[in-house]
Amino acid sequence: MLECKNISIRYQERLLVKDVTLSAKPGEVIVLTGKSGSGKSSLLKLINGLIPEVQQATITGELTYKGENVLEKDIEERSQFVSTVFQNPKTQFYCINTTDELAFALENQALPVEEIWERVHHYAKLLNTDKLLNRDIFCLSGGEKQLIAITSVVCMENEVYLFDEPSSSLDPQAINWLRNTIKLLKDMGKIVIIAEHRLYYLKELIDQLWIIDHGQVKSYQKEDLVETLLEELANQYQLRSFTSCQEQALASHKHQVIHLLNKETIVIHSELADVRDVVAVTGNAVNEQDRLADARKVVDEQDRLADARKVVDEQDRLVSRENEKAVLENATTPLDKIADANTCTVSSKKASDQLKPIPTIVTTNTLANKQITHNSPQLTCQHYYIQYGKQKVMDCSLQFSKGTYFITGENGVGKTSFIRKLCQLAKFPGKTYFGGELIKQSYDYLSLVMQDVNYQLFTESVWQELSLASDDQAEKEQILKKLELWDKKDFHPQILSGGEKQRLLFAMALVSHKPLIILDEPTSGLDRIQMTRIAQYLQTLQASGKLVLVITHDYELIDECRGTILEFKR
Repeated sequence: MLECKNISIRYQERLLVKDVTLSAKPGEVIVLTGKSGSGKSSLLKLINGLIPEVQQATITGELTYKGENVLEKDIEERSQFVSTVFQNPKTQFYCINTTDELAFALENQALPVEEIWERVHHYAKLLNTDKLLNRDIFCLSGGEKQLIAITSVVCMENEVYLFDEPSSSLDPQAINWLRNTIKLLKDMGKIVIIAEHRLYYLKELIDQLWIIDHGQVKSYQKEDLVETLLEELANQYQLRSFTSCQEQALASHKHQVIHLLNKETIVIHSELADVRDVVAVTGNAVNEQDRLADARKVVDEQDRLADARKVVDEQDRLVSRENEKAVLENATTPLDKIADANTCTVSSKKASDQLKPIPTIVTTNTLANKQITHNSPQLTCQHYYIQYGKQKVMDCSLQFSKGTYFITGENGVGKTSFIRKLCQLAKFPGKTYFGGELIKQSYDYLSLVMQDVNYQLFTESVWQELSLASDDQAEKEQILKKLELWDKKDFHPQILSGGEKQRLLFAMALVSHKPLIILDEPTSGLDRIQMTRIAQYLQTLQASGKLVLVITHDYELIDECRGTILEFKR
Protein backbone atom coordinates (compact mmCIF):
# COMPACT_ATOMS: atom_id res chain seq x y z
CA MET A 1 0.00 0.00 0.00
CA LEU A 2 1.15 3.54 -0.85
CA GLU A 3 0.32 6.00 1.95
CA CYS A 4 0.62 9.76 2.40
CA LYS A 5 0.32 11.06 5.95
CA ASN A 6 0.02 14.80 6.59
CA ILE A 7 2.06 15.60 3.47
CA SER A 8 2.64 19.29 2.70
CA ILE A 9 4.59 20.71 -0.26
CA ARG A 10 5.82 24.29 -0.24
CA TYR A 11 7.57 25.92 -3.18
CA GLN A 12 9.24 29.23 -2.30
CA GLU A 13 6.44 31.17 -0.56
CA ARG A 14 3.62 29.15 -2.10
CA LEU A 15 1.98 26.26 -0.26
CA LEU A 16 0.85 23.83 -2.97
CA VAL A 17 -0.74 21.08 -0.87
CA LYS A 18 -1.35 20.98 2.86
CA ASP A 19 -1.75 18.08 5.30
CA VAL A 20 -2.65 15.46 2.68
CA THR A 21 -3.52 12.03 4.07
CA LEU A 22 -4.37 9.41 1.43
CA SER A 23 -3.73 5.76 0.58
CA ALA A 24 -3.76 3.60 -2.55
CA LYS A 25 -4.01 -0.18 -2.71
CA PRO A 26 -2.75 -2.61 -5.39
CA GLY A 27 -5.24 -2.92 -8.25
CA GLU A 28 -6.68 0.57 -7.70
CA VAL A 29 -6.96 3.35 -10.27
CA ILE A 30 -6.79 6.78 -8.62
CA VAL A 31 -7.72 9.82 -10.67
CA LEU A 32 -6.16 13.05 -9.42
CA THR A 33 -7.75 16.22 -10.73
CA GLY A 34 -8.26 19.89 -9.93
CA LYS A 35 -7.46 23.29 -11.37
CA SER A 36 -4.41 23.82 -13.55
CA GLY A 37 -1.45 24.61 -11.28
CA SER A 38 -3.17 23.28 -8.17
CA GLY A 39 -0.37 20.81 -7.38
CA LYS A 40 -1.31 17.59 -9.21
CA SER A 41 2.04 17.19 -10.96
CA SER A 42 3.86 18.19 -7.76
CA LEU A 43 2.18 15.36 -5.87
CA LEU A 44 3.34 12.88 -8.54
CA LYS A 45 6.88 14.33 -8.41
CA LEU A 46 6.91 13.84 -4.66
CA ILE A 47 6.13 10.14 -5.16
CA ASN A 48 8.74 9.52 -7.87
CA GLY A 49 11.42 11.63 -6.15
CA LEU A 50 11.78 14.54 -8.59
CA ILE A 51 10.70 16.67 -5.63
CA PRO A 52 12.89 17.55 -3.82
CA GLU A 53 15.87 15.89 -5.58
CA VAL A 54 15.49 17.80 -8.89
CA GLN A 55 12.89 20.46 -8.18
CA GLN A 56 13.60 22.11 -4.84
CA ALA A 57 10.69 22.28 -2.41
CA THR A 58 10.06 21.95 1.32
CA ILE A 59 8.40 18.66 2.29
CA THR A 60 6.75 17.76 5.58
CA GLY A 61 4.84 14.61 6.51
CA GLU A 62 5.31 10.92 5.69
CA LEU A 63 5.25 8.95 2.44
CA THR A 64 5.47 5.15 2.79
CA TYR A 65 5.24 2.15 0.49
CA LYS A 66 4.84 -1.31 2.00
CA GLY A 67 5.71 0.26 5.34
CA GLU A 68 9.05 1.72 4.18
CA ASN A 69 9.82 5.44 4.23
CA VAL A 70 9.89 6.51 0.58
CA LEU A 71 11.21 10.00 1.37
CA GLU A 72 14.51 8.44 2.46
CA LYS A 73 14.97 6.81 -0.97
CA ASP A 74 16.54 8.58 -3.95
CA ILE A 75 15.18 8.54 -7.52
CA GLU A 76 17.23 5.49 -8.47
CA GLU A 77 15.88 3.46 -5.56
CA ARG A 78 12.29 4.55 -6.23
CA SER A 79 12.60 3.62 -9.91
CA GLN A 80 12.69 -0.03 -8.80
CA PHE A 81 8.97 0.16 -7.99
CA VAL A 82 7.69 3.50 -9.46
CA SER A 83 7.28 4.29 -13.18
CA THR A 84 6.17 7.67 -14.54
CA VAL A 85 4.76 8.92 -17.83
CA PHE A 86 5.27 12.68 -17.98
CA GLN A 87 2.97 15.22 -19.54
CA ASN A 88 5.63 15.88 -22.18
CA PRO A 89 6.97 12.42 -23.14
CA LYS A 90 10.07 13.86 -24.82
CA THR A 91 11.46 14.81 -21.42
CA GLN A 92 11.89 11.11 -20.58
CA PHE A 93 13.38 9.83 -23.86
CA TYR A 94 17.04 8.84 -23.98
CA CYS A 95 17.26 7.07 -27.33
CA ILE A 96 16.61 7.98 -30.96
CA ASN A 97 15.22 4.59 -31.96
CA THR A 98 11.86 3.54 -30.47
CA THR A 99 12.89 -0.07 -29.86
CA ASP A 100 16.04 1.07 -28.07
CA GLU A 101 13.89 3.38 -25.92
CA LEU A 102 11.71 0.49 -24.78
CA ALA A 103 14.82 -1.47 -23.84
CA PHE A 104 16.71 1.41 -22.20
CA ALA A 105 15.25 1.21 -18.68
CA LEU A 106 15.53 -2.58 -18.66
CA GLU A 107 19.20 -2.35 -19.63
CA ASN A 108 19.76 0.02 -16.71
CA GLN A 109 18.24 -2.61 -14.43
CA ALA A 110 20.92 -5.03 -15.71
CA LEU A 111 18.39 -7.59 -16.93
CA PRO A 112 19.61 -10.42 -19.19
CA VAL A 113 19.53 -9.53 -22.89
CA GLU A 114 17.08 -12.34 -23.69
CA GLU A 115 14.63 -11.13 -21.06
CA ILE A 116 14.90 -7.52 -22.26
CA TRP A 117 13.93 -8.34 -25.84
CA GLU A 118 11.29 -10.79 -24.70
CA ARG A 119 9.62 -8.05 -22.64
CA VAL A 120 9.95 -5.41 -25.37
CA HIS A 121 8.29 -7.54 -28.03
CA HIS A 122 5.74 -9.03 -25.62
CA TYR A 123 4.39 -5.71 -24.39
CA ALA A 124 4.65 -3.97 -27.78
CA LYS A 125 2.46 -6.73 -29.23
CA LEU A 126 0.16 -6.84 -26.20
CA LEU A 127 -0.40 -3.06 -26.32
CA ASN A 128 -0.58 -3.00 -30.14
CA THR A 129 2.34 -0.59 -30.46
CA ASP A 130 4.55 -3.01 -32.37
CA LYS A 131 3.93 -0.94 -35.54
CA LEU A 132 5.96 1.83 -33.86
CA LEU A 133 9.02 -0.36 -33.26
CA ASN A 134 12.32 0.50 -34.94
CA ARG A 135 11.20 4.05 -35.77
CA ASP A 136 12.98 7.38 -35.34
CA ILE A 137 11.41 8.93 -32.24
CA PHE A 138 11.86 12.44 -33.63
CA CYS A 139 9.78 11.53 -36.68
CA LEU A 140 6.80 10.42 -34.57
CA SER A 141 3.79 12.62 -33.89
CA GLY A 142 3.14 13.89 -30.38
CA GLY A 143 0.51 11.20 -29.81
CA GLU A 144 2.78 8.43 -31.09
CA LYS A 145 5.54 9.59 -28.73
CA GLN A 146 3.05 9.31 -25.89
CA LEU A 147 2.25 5.71 -26.91
CA ILE A 148 5.96 4.83 -26.87
CA ALA A 149 6.43 6.46 -23.46
CA ILE A 150 3.52 4.48 -22.00
CA THR A 151 4.74 1.21 -23.53
CA SER A 152 8.24 1.79 -22.16
CA VAL A 153 7.03 2.10 -18.56
CA VAL A 154 4.73 -0.93 -18.85
CA CYS A 155 7.78 -2.96 -19.94
CA MET A 156 9.39 -2.21 -16.57
CA GLU A 157 6.76 -4.28 -14.72
CA ASN A 158 6.89 -1.98 -11.69
CA GLU A 159 4.26 -1.84 -8.97
CA VAL A 160 3.27 1.85 -9.00
CA TYR A 161 2.45 3.75 -12.21
CA LEU A 162 2.10 7.52 -12.36
CA PHE A 163 0.56 9.25 -15.39
CA ASP A 164 0.63 13.03 -15.85
CA GLU A 165 -2.00 14.18 -18.39
CA PRO A 166 -1.51 11.02 -20.50
CA SER A 167 -4.38 11.76 -22.94
CA SER A 168 -3.40 15.35 -23.80
CA SER A 169 -1.89 14.47 -27.22
CA LEU A 170 -4.02 11.45 -28.10
CA ASP A 171 -6.78 11.11 -30.67
CA PRO A 172 -10.06 9.37 -29.68
CA GLN A 173 -8.85 5.99 -30.94
CA ALA A 174 -5.60 6.29 -28.97
CA ILE A 175 -7.55 7.36 -25.87
CA ASN A 176 -9.49 4.09 -26.09
CA TRP A 177 -6.11 2.35 -26.29
CA LEU A 178 -4.97 4.24 -23.18
CA ARG A 179 -8.11 3.23 -21.28
CA ASN A 180 -7.49 -0.43 -22.17
CA THR A 181 -3.84 -0.13 -21.08
CA ILE A 182 -4.85 1.34 -17.71
CA LYS A 183 -7.38 -1.48 -17.26
CA LEU A 184 -4.63 -3.99 -18.04
CA LEU A 185 -2.41 -2.50 -15.32
CA LYS A 186 -5.34 -2.52 -12.92
CA ASP A 187 -6.04 -6.19 -13.66
CA MET A 188 -2.32 -6.92 -13.09
CA GLY A 189 -2.67 -5.56 -9.55
CA LYS A 190 -0.73 -2.34 -10.09
CA ILE A 191 -1.32 0.96 -8.30
CA VAL A 192 -2.20 3.50 -10.99
CA ILE A 193 -2.38 7.23 -10.18
CA ILE A 194 -3.44 9.53 -13.04
CA ALA A 195 -3.26 13.32 -12.88
CA GLU A 196 -5.79 14.34 -15.50
CA HIS A 197 -8.23 17.03 -16.61
CA ARG A 198 -9.91 14.94 -19.32
CA LEU A 199 -12.07 12.62 -17.27
CA TYR A 200 -14.69 10.95 -19.46
CA TYR A 201 -12.51 8.02 -20.57
CA LEU A 202 -11.66 7.12 -16.95
CA LYS A 203 -15.21 7.15 -15.63
CA GLU A 204 -15.64 3.36 -15.58
CA LEU A 205 -12.16 2.69 -14.15
CA ILE A 206 -12.05 5.05 -11.14
CA ASP A 207 -11.59 3.43 -7.73
CA GLN A 208 -10.78 6.72 -5.99
CA LEU A 209 -11.23 10.29 -7.16
CA TRP A 210 -8.86 12.82 -5.56
CA ILE A 211 -9.68 16.48 -6.11
CA ILE A 212 -7.16 19.17 -5.13
CA ASP A 213 -8.88 22.38 -4.09
CA HIS A 214 -6.97 25.26 -2.48
CA GLY A 215 -4.23 22.94 -1.23
CA GLN A 216 -6.62 20.41 0.26
CA VAL A 217 -7.31 16.99 -1.30
CA LYS A 218 -10.90 15.71 -1.20
CA SER A 219 -11.20 11.93 -1.67
CA TYR A 220 -14.22 10.05 -3.05
CA GLN A 221 -14.56 6.27 -3.26
CA LYS A 222 -15.87 4.31 -6.25
CA GLU A 223 -19.10 3.25 -4.56
CA ASP A 224 -20.00 6.90 -3.95
CA LEU A 225 -19.34 8.07 -7.53
CA VAL A 226 -22.84 7.74 -8.92
CA GLU A 227 -23.93 9.85 -11.91
CA THR A 228 -25.57 12.58 -9.85
CA LEU A 229 -22.52 13.03 -7.59
CA LEU A 230 -20.15 13.19 -10.58
CA GLU A 231 -22.27 15.94 -12.07
CA GLU A 232 -22.32 17.83 -8.75
CA LEU A 233 -18.54 17.52 -8.37
CA ALA A 234 -17.95 18.71 -11.94
CA ASN A 235 -20.03 21.82 -11.25
CA GLN A 236 -18.69 22.46 -7.75
CA TYR A 237 -15.00 22.17 -8.65
CA GLN A 238 -15.27 23.26 -12.31
CA LEU A 239 -14.05 19.89 -13.57
CA ARG A 240 -14.10 18.68 -17.15
CA SER A 241 -17.07 16.61 -18.24
CA PHE A 242 -17.36 12.95 -17.21
CA THR A 243 -19.21 12.32 -20.50
CA SER A 244 -17.68 12.30 -23.99
CA CYS A 245 -18.60 15.35 -26.09
CA GLN A 246 -17.43 14.01 -29.47
CA GLU A 247 -20.80 13.05 -30.93
CA GLN A 248 -22.40 16.24 -29.65
CA ALA A 249 -19.63 18.39 -31.17
CA LEU A 250 -19.80 16.62 -34.53
CA ALA A 251 -23.57 17.01 -34.63
CA SER A 252 -23.52 20.75 -33.87
CA HIS A 253 -20.61 21.84 -36.10
CA LYS A 254 -19.90 21.86 -39.80
CA HIS A 255 -17.66 18.86 -40.47
CA GLN A 256 -15.44 18.47 -43.55
CA VAL A 257 -13.12 15.56 -44.33
CA ILE A 258 -9.82 16.63 -45.94
CA HIS A 259 -8.10 13.95 -48.00
CA LEU A 260 -4.46 14.98 -47.92
CA LEU A 261 -3.34 12.92 -50.91
CA ASN A 262 -6.00 13.78 -53.51
CA LYS A 263 -3.73 16.22 -55.44
CA GLU A 264 -6.57 18.73 -55.74
CA THR A 265 -7.38 22.18 -54.48
CA ILE A 266 -9.70 21.86 -51.49
CA VAL A 267 -11.80 24.94 -50.77
CA ILE A 268 -12.67 25.17 -47.09
CA HIS A 269 -15.50 27.39 -45.87
CA SER A 270 -15.95 28.58 -42.32
CA GLU A 271 -18.99 27.54 -40.34
CA LEU A 272 -20.60 30.88 -41.21
CA ALA A 273 -21.37 29.28 -44.57
CA ASP A 274 -23.80 27.00 -42.80
CA VAL A 275 -27.46 28.03 -42.97
CA ARG A 276 -27.70 28.17 -39.17
CA ASP A 277 -24.93 30.75 -38.92
CA VAL A 278 -26.02 32.78 -41.94
CA VAL A 279 -29.41 33.09 -40.28
CA ALA A 280 -27.67 34.31 -37.12
CA VAL A 281 -26.08 37.30 -38.88
CA THR A 282 -29.24 38.49 -40.64
CA GLY A 283 -30.93 40.24 -37.80
CA ASN A 284 -32.44 42.92 -40.07
CA ALA A 285 -34.54 40.44 -42.07
CA VAL A 286 -38.30 40.83 -41.68
CA ASN A 287 -39.05 37.34 -40.44
CA GLU A 288 -37.65 33.83 -40.10
CA GLN A 289 -38.82 32.76 -43.56
CA ASP A 290 -37.06 35.73 -45.15
CA ARG A 291 -33.86 34.93 -43.28
CA LEU A 292 -33.97 31.29 -44.36
CA ALA A 293 -34.63 32.28 -47.96
CA ASP A 294 -31.71 34.70 -47.92
CA ALA A 295 -29.49 32.09 -46.32
CA ARG A 296 -30.39 29.52 -48.94
CA LYS A 297 -29.51 32.00 -51.68
CA VAL A 298 -26.05 32.33 -50.17
CA VAL A 299 -25.62 28.55 -49.97
CA ASP A 300 -26.84 28.12 -53.56
CA GLU A 301 -24.35 30.78 -54.69
CA GLN A 302 -21.57 28.95 -52.84
CA ASP A 303 -22.55 25.68 -54.56
CA ARG A 304 -22.36 27.42 -57.93
CA LEU A 305 -18.93 28.81 -57.05
CA ALA A 306 -17.78 25.38 -55.90
CA ASP A 307 -18.68 23.97 -59.31
CA ALA A 308 -16.77 26.81 -60.95
CA ARG A 309 -13.76 26.12 -58.76
CA LYS A 310 -13.72 22.48 -59.91
CA VAL A 311 -13.27 23.69 -63.48
CA VAL A 312 -10.51 26.06 -62.36
CA ASP A 313 -8.84 23.26 -60.38
CA GLU A 314 -8.79 20.98 -63.43
CA GLN A 315 -7.21 23.74 -65.49
CA ASP A 316 -4.70 24.40 -62.72
CA ARG A 317 -3.71 20.72 -62.52
CA LEU A 318 -3.02 20.72 -66.25
CA VAL A 319 -0.83 23.81 -65.83
CA SER A 320 0.93 22.19 -62.86
CA ARG A 321 1.72 19.08 -64.89
CA GLU A 322 3.25 21.20 -67.65
CA ASN A 323 5.30 23.01 -65.00
CA GLU A 324 6.53 19.74 -63.54
CA LYS A 325 7.45 18.48 -67.01
CA ALA A 326 9.45 21.64 -67.69
CA VAL A 327 11.17 21.36 -64.32
CA LEU A 328 12.19 17.77 -64.92
CA GLU A 329 13.63 18.71 -68.29
CA ASN A 330 15.68 21.54 -66.77
CA ALA A 331 16.50 20.15 -63.34
CA THR A 332 20.17 20.24 -62.40
CA THR A 333 19.98 17.75 -59.50
CA PRO A 334 19.32 14.04 -60.18
CA LEU A 335 16.01 12.98 -58.65
CA ASP A 336 17.54 9.92 -57.01
CA LYS A 337 19.72 12.21 -54.87
CA ILE A 338 16.92 14.47 -53.70
CA ALA A 339 15.20 12.13 -51.24
CA ASP A 340 16.53 11.73 -47.74
CA ALA A 341 15.23 8.91 -45.58
CA ASN A 342 15.03 11.12 -42.49
CA THR A 343 13.82 14.33 -44.12
CA CYS A 344 11.20 15.38 -46.59
CA THR A 345 11.46 14.83 -50.31
CA VAL A 346 12.25 18.27 -51.66
CA SER A 347 12.13 19.35 -55.27
CA SER A 348 14.46 22.03 -56.65
CA LYS A 349 13.95 25.69 -55.94
CA LYS A 350 13.54 26.20 -59.64
CA ALA A 351 10.48 23.93 -59.57
CA SER A 352 8.87 25.93 -56.80
CA ASP A 353 9.43 29.18 -58.64
CA GLN A 354 7.79 27.91 -61.80
CA LEU A 355 4.53 26.85 -60.12
CA LYS A 356 1.59 29.04 -61.07
CA PRO A 357 -0.50 30.69 -58.33
CA ILE A 358 -3.88 29.08 -57.79
CA PRO A 359 -6.63 31.30 -59.26
CA THR A 360 -9.02 32.38 -56.52
CA ILE A 361 -12.65 33.35 -56.93
CA VAL A 362 -13.54 36.22 -54.63
CA THR A 363 -17.19 37.21 -54.31
CA THR A 364 -19.37 39.11 -51.90
CA ASN A 365 -23.03 38.50 -51.18
CA THR A 366 -25.39 41.10 -49.82
CA LEU A 367 -27.56 39.69 -47.09
CA ALA A 368 -29.83 41.93 -45.04
CA ASN A 369 -27.79 44.94 -46.21
CA LYS A 370 -24.52 43.37 -44.99
CA GLN A 371 -21.61 41.99 -47.00
CA ILE A 372 -20.72 38.40 -46.27
CA THR A 373 -17.02 38.02 -47.05
CA HIS A 374 -16.21 35.09 -44.77
CA ASN A 375 -15.91 32.66 -47.69
CA SER A 376 -13.47 34.69 -49.76
CA PRO A 377 -10.20 32.67 -49.77
CA GLN A 378 -7.85 34.37 -47.33
CA LEU A 379 -5.17 31.72 -46.79
CA THR A 380 -3.96 29.63 -49.74
CA CYS A 381 -1.63 26.68 -49.21
CA GLN A 382 -0.52 26.00 -52.77
CA HIS A 383 0.83 22.64 -53.93
CA TYR A 384 1.86 21.47 -50.45
CA TYR A 385 3.89 18.28 -50.76
CA ILE A 386 5.15 16.52 -47.63
CA GLN A 387 7.04 13.24 -47.61
CA TYR A 388 9.23 11.45 -45.06
CA GLY A 389 11.40 8.84 -46.71
CA LYS A 390 8.94 6.74 -48.73
CA GLN A 391 5.94 7.86 -46.66
CA LYS A 392 3.91 10.50 -48.48
CA VAL A 393 1.93 12.60 -46.00
CA MET A 394 0.39 15.42 -48.02
CA ASP A 395 -0.07 16.24 -51.70
CA CYS A 396 -2.81 18.83 -52.21
CA SER A 397 -3.69 22.53 -52.02
CA LEU A 398 -5.94 24.15 -49.41
CA GLN A 399 -7.85 27.42 -49.42
CA PHE A 400 -9.24 28.84 -46.16
CA SER A 401 -11.74 31.66 -45.74
CA LYS A 402 -11.91 33.67 -42.52
CA GLY A 403 -13.04 31.81 -39.45
CA THR A 404 -12.01 29.25 -36.86
CA TYR A 405 -11.03 25.74 -37.94
CA PHE A 406 -10.48 22.72 -35.69
CA ILE A 407 -8.07 20.30 -37.37
CA THR A 408 -8.58 16.74 -36.15
CA GLY A 409 -7.42 13.32 -37.32
CA GLU A 410 -5.53 10.26 -36.14
CA ASN A 411 -2.14 10.60 -34.49
CA GLY A 412 0.51 10.68 -37.21
CA VAL A 413 -1.83 11.63 -40.06
CA GLY A 414 0.09 14.87 -40.77
CA LYS A 415 -1.55 17.65 -38.76
CA THR A 416 1.63 18.97 -37.18
CA SER A 417 3.59 18.45 -40.41
CA PHE A 418 1.08 20.69 -42.20
CA ILE A 419 1.50 23.36 -39.53
CA ARG A 420 5.31 23.12 -39.69
CA LYS A 421 5.18 23.70 -43.42
CA LEU A 422 2.75 26.60 -43.01
CA CYS A 423 5.04 28.21 -40.43
CA GLN A 424 8.16 27.64 -42.57
CA LEU A 425 9.65 25.41 -39.87
CA ALA A 426 10.23 22.66 -42.45
CA LYS A 427 11.36 23.00 -46.06
CA PHE A 428 8.70 21.11 -47.95
CA PRO A 429 7.65 22.10 -51.48
CA GLY A 430 4.73 24.51 -51.81
CA LYS A 431 3.91 28.19 -51.44
CA THR A 432 1.66 30.08 -49.03
CA TYR A 433 -0.43 33.15 -49.82
CA PHE A 434 -2.33 35.33 -47.36
CA GLY A 435 -4.82 37.82 -48.75
CA GLY A 436 -3.37 37.15 -52.19
CA GLU A 437 0.19 38.03 -51.15
CA LEU A 438 3.00 35.50 -51.09
CA ILE A 439 4.23 34.90 -47.54
CA LYS A 440 8.02 35.30 -47.52
CA GLN A 441 8.52 35.55 -43.75
CA SER A 442 5.89 33.65 -41.78
CA TYR A 443 6.41 35.66 -38.59
CA ASP A 444 5.02 38.75 -40.33
CA TYR A 445 1.63 37.06 -40.64
CA LEU A 446 1.16 34.41 -38.01
CA SER A 447 1.53 33.60 -34.35
CA LEU A 448 2.07 29.98 -33.33
CA VAL A 449 1.57 28.15 -30.05
CA MET A 450 3.38 24.81 -30.38
CA GLN A 451 2.26 21.51 -28.91
CA ASP A 452 5.51 21.44 -26.92
CA VAL A 453 5.57 24.98 -25.53
CA ASN A 454 9.03 24.50 -24.03
CA TYR A 455 10.47 25.22 -27.47
CA GLN A 456 9.08 28.77 -27.24
CA LEU A 457 10.18 29.85 -23.78
CA PHE A 458 13.43 31.83 -23.76
CA THR A 459 13.51 34.43 -20.98
CA GLU A 460 13.80 34.39 -17.21
CA SER A 461 10.32 35.56 -16.25
CA VAL A 462 6.72 35.42 -17.44
CA TRP A 463 6.69 39.20 -17.89
CA GLN A 464 9.86 39.20 -19.98
CA GLU A 465 8.46 36.41 -22.13
CA LEU A 466 5.28 38.36 -22.86
CA SER A 467 7.33 41.47 -23.57
CA LEU A 468 8.87 39.70 -26.56
CA ALA A 469 5.48 39.97 -28.26
CA SER A 470 4.26 43.39 -27.07
CA ASP A 471 5.41 46.65 -25.51
CA ASP A 472 1.91 47.63 -24.39
CA GLN A 473 2.20 47.49 -20.58
CA ALA A 474 -1.53 47.85 -19.91
CA GLU A 475 -2.49 45.18 -22.43
CA LYS A 476 0.05 42.72 -21.02
CA GLU A 477 -1.19 43.26 -17.48
CA GLN A 478 -4.79 42.83 -18.59
CA ILE A 479 -4.18 39.57 -20.45
CA LEU A 480 -2.12 38.05 -17.63
CA LYS A 481 -4.88 38.81 -15.15
CA LYS A 482 -7.55 37.32 -17.41
CA LEU A 483 -5.50 34.15 -17.85
CA GLU A 484 -4.72 34.00 -14.10
CA LEU A 485 -0.98 34.43 -14.55
CA TRP A 486 -0.55 37.89 -13.03
CA ASP A 487 0.60 36.50 -9.67
CA LYS A 488 3.30 34.55 -11.53
CA LYS A 489 4.59 37.40 -13.69
CA ASP A 490 8.03 37.22 -11.99
CA PHE A 491 8.26 33.40 -12.09
CA HIS A 492 10.70 31.65 -14.42
CA PRO A 493 8.58 30.17 -17.25
CA GLN A 494 10.12 26.71 -16.88
CA ILE A 495 8.77 26.25 -13.35
CA LEU A 496 5.19 26.82 -14.46
CA SER A 497 2.83 23.86 -14.82
CA GLY A 498 2.09 22.54 -18.30
CA GLY A 499 -1.26 24.33 -18.35
CA GLU A 500 0.28 27.61 -17.18
CA LYS A 501 2.90 27.44 -19.94
CA GLN A 502 0.12 26.91 -22.47
CA ARG A 503 -1.72 29.98 -21.19
CA LEU A 504 1.45 32.08 -21.33
CA LEU A 505 2.04 31.22 -24.99
CA PHE A 506 -1.63 31.86 -25.75
CA ALA A 507 -1.29 35.27 -24.09
CA MET A 508 1.66 36.01 -26.38
CA ALA A 509 -0.43 35.07 -29.41
CA LEU A 510 -3.21 37.38 -28.29
CA VAL A 511 -0.99 40.44 -27.81
CA SER A 512 0.94 39.88 -31.06
CA HIS A 513 -2.01 41.10 -33.20
CA LYS A 514 -1.07 38.83 -36.13
CA PRO A 515 -3.88 38.08 -38.64
CA LEU A 516 -3.30 34.30 -38.54
CA ILE A 517 -3.26 32.41 -35.23
CA ILE A 518 -2.20 28.75 -35.07
CA LEU A 519 -2.68 26.68 -31.92
CA ASP A 520 -1.38 23.11 -31.61
CA GLU A 521 -3.29 21.29 -28.83
CA PRO A 522 -3.95 24.52 -26.88
CA THR A 523 -5.96 22.88 -24.09
CA SER A 524 -3.53 20.15 -23.07
CA GLY A 525 -3.03 20.59 -19.36
CA LEU A 526 -5.92 23.04 -18.96
CA ASP A 527 -8.82 22.74 -16.53
CA ARG A 528 -12.45 23.47 -17.37
CA ILE A 529 -12.25 27.14 -16.43
CA GLN A 530 -9.18 27.78 -18.56
CA MET A 531 -10.56 25.70 -21.42
CA THR A 532 -13.74 27.78 -21.39
CA ARG A 533 -11.66 30.95 -21.32
CA ILE A 534 -9.64 29.74 -24.31
CA ALA A 535 -12.92 29.07 -26.11
CA GLN A 536 -14.05 32.63 -25.39
CA TYR A 537 -10.78 34.04 -26.71
CA LEU A 538 -11.12 31.95 -29.85
CA GLN A 539 -14.54 33.50 -30.41
CA THR A 540 -13.05 36.95 -29.85
CA LEU A 541 -10.31 36.26 -32.38
CA GLN A 542 -12.85 35.12 -34.95
CA ALA A 543 -15.06 38.17 -34.34
CA SER A 544 -12.04 40.43 -34.90
CA GLY A 545 -11.57 38.96 -38.39
CA LYS A 546 -8.61 36.68 -37.70
CA LEU A 547 -8.15 33.29 -39.24
CA VAL A 548 -7.59 30.71 -36.52
CA LEU A 549 -6.32 27.15 -37.02
CA VAL A 550 -6.56 24.86 -33.99
CA ILE A 551 -5.06 21.36 -33.97
CA THR A 552 -6.95 19.50 -31.29
CA HIS A 553 -8.46 16.22 -30.19
CA ASP A 554 -10.40 18.02 -27.45
CA TYR A 555 -14.05 17.78 -28.48
CA GLU A 556 -15.04 19.41 -25.22
CA LEU A 557 -13.28 22.56 -26.43
CA ILE A 558 -14.86 22.26 -29.89
CA ASP A 559 -18.29 21.89 -28.33
CA GLU A 560 -17.77 25.22 -26.52
CA CYS A 561 -16.89 27.11 -29.74
CA ARG A 562 -18.21 28.03 -33.11
CA GLY A 563 -16.08 26.83 -35.98
CA THR A 564 -15.56 24.19 -38.64
CA ILE A 565 -14.18 20.72 -37.90
CA LEU A 566 -11.63 19.58 -40.48
CA GLU A 567 -10.82 15.88 -40.26
CA PHE A 568 -7.48 15.12 -41.92
CA LYS A 569 -7.26 11.73 -43.61
CA ARG A 570 -4.84 10.04 -45.96
